[in-house]
Amino acid sequence: MSRINTSTKLIKLKKLLPNSKVVVVGGGISGLTFTYFLSKLRPDIQLTLLEKEKRFGGYINSAPVKINGISAIFEKGPRTLRGVSSGTLLITDLLYRTGNLNQLKGVHLTSNGNKKFLVSSNDLNDLSLVEVPGPGQSFNKMLKFLSSKAGISAIKGAFKSIFTINGTKNEKKELSVEEFFTRHFGKDLIYNVGSALMYGVYAADVKDLSARCVMPSIVEIGDKSDSIARYAIGSGLKKAFGNAKANDKYTGNLPPLDEDVKLYRDTFETDLQLTKVREILKRFPMLAFNGGLEKFCQILIENMPANVNVISDDALAKIEKKGDNMIVYSKNGKEFECDHVRSTIGAKSLGACLQGDSELRQLLLDYKYTSVSVVNVFIEGDVKNIKGFGFLIPKAHFNKDNRLIGVIFDSDVESSAKPIFTESILNEVLSNSPCDVEKLKNMALAVHKGSKDLTPKYTKVTLMINIDPLTQEIPSESKIKMIVKDTFERYLNAPLDNINWHMESNHWLQSIPLYDLKYLERKDATFKQLKQYDNKLSLGGMSFAHGVGVPDNVVSSFNAAIELSK
Repeated sequence: MSRINTSTKLIKLKKLLPNSKVVVVGGGISGLTFTYFLSKLRPDIQLTLLEKEKRFGGYINSAPVKINGISAIFEKGPRTLRGVSSGTLLITDLLYRTGNLNQLKGVHLTSNGNKKFLVSSNDLNDLSLVEVPGPGQSFNKMLKFLSSKAGISAIKGAFKSIFTINGTKNEKKELSVEEFFTRHFGKDLIYNVGSALMYGVYAADVKDLSARCVMPSIVEIGDKSDSIARYAIGSGLKKAFGNAKANDKYTGNLPPLDEDVKLYRDTFETDLQLTKVREILKRFPMLAFNGGLEKFCQILIENMPANVNVISDDALAKIEKKGDNMIVYSKNGKEFECDHVRSTIGAKSLGACLQGDSELRQLLLDYKYTSVSVVNVFIEGDVKNIKGFGFLIPKAHFNKDNRLIGVIFDSDVESSAKPIFTESILNEVLSNSPCDVEKLKNMALAVHKGSKDLTPKYTKVTLMINIDPLTQEIPSESKIKMIVKDTFERYLNAPLDNINWHMESNHWLQSIPLYDLKYLERKDATFKQLKQYDNKLSLGGMSFAHGVGVPDNVVSSFNAAIELSK
């Protein structure tokens, strides 16, 4: 769901001339991976990576803390990777190449750490957490979900889609996610279920998100079919019976890699058999790092090739085009003359640094973003009864006063995460010999069952609070404390009145791209205006990647590096 629609009108980058100079602005995951890929692909090029903070990683920030003598990590931003994605395969290979594959851990799909919950209500409108259906779930828990408002909404939505004609094939108007779901499945499904997922990924209201942008494959089905549910059922039956021989899991033929991963494999001649790695990682929907996700950023910095000059604690001041060259000026007074500038910072930040009153500058300043408060909470001892990844709050139960959109159970995820690449699995994924899917599934299951989950010494959770887009008012510390106490008592049955607890808050203002109804139009216009720079300026980062996820940004950086190198 986090992979967004990419414009078909984007300009293709041209190969850089020999011995070119490139400045990369922004040392987050996009800037780091782009710099790494391009420096490896073109050793003749001189790259300068400019980062405004003293540390690298951008919104990936794994802060070590010590509370009452107990060491822990507070993740201030992203903390896990999706196990099944093209970008995660690239990251896994990078870890192997740098000798850091042992830093990667996974949460198996049947473990407690993978259980996900929704806030829902019963007939009395009492709010509680219901477990979302998943692998290995008991019948009673499945029944509890189906009898909740969330489950009933899902059933009603499916029946509406099956038995009514509600296609959007002739719809010319750009629909929001809320409008699209209401048209196809009824309002209850998006209000009680779907909106929670959108809050979790984009921290935004479904009425403000473009359906064609954030879920293009579903919209495409709606464009060609009067019923998404009927289309899905027909496709499932065709796949199950029409291609049974081709999909036989015992033939030893694994499904092919997607085009991005094939290109990466062929370009870097990987030792890992990425088809096998993919099947292993499918069993681990969440991946984490020893020491936090920022560890990956540190690994990239430590392994940058010699043709990279890394500069931190110095922000971009302005960019201008002079003749055939680009000039980058930093806040500390440095001046860099180069052949190409790769910006991975936010669109607004870049727009403010472009000289002149150009249309491109104005377009960049018009990009929309959402703001969120991230609240890390630490309590000594295991104080809550519910185990899982965490819970999300759908629009039906969104409280405009506290604006809480979700809670992540960090200590549960940590205790469930286990090293994936054991000696037997590593030997298998390095081997060219055929291997069927079932064997790889069993190897992944053996990792999960090979050791018990750790018993947490503490309770660590992260609250995500949406900041009002109109007022941009940051919640006070006293209000945040009230939200934390209410959350533990209301949803986790763990009152904090007589318990010592520690809290840290970070407020990410204008941080997450808002893929609004004008986003695709704005993006097309942006890249059209970019032509005036004649391949001297390119755009990356979350504002222009395939999505907001870390793996999405890695793939976008790889593709851009390929275009500039060949």
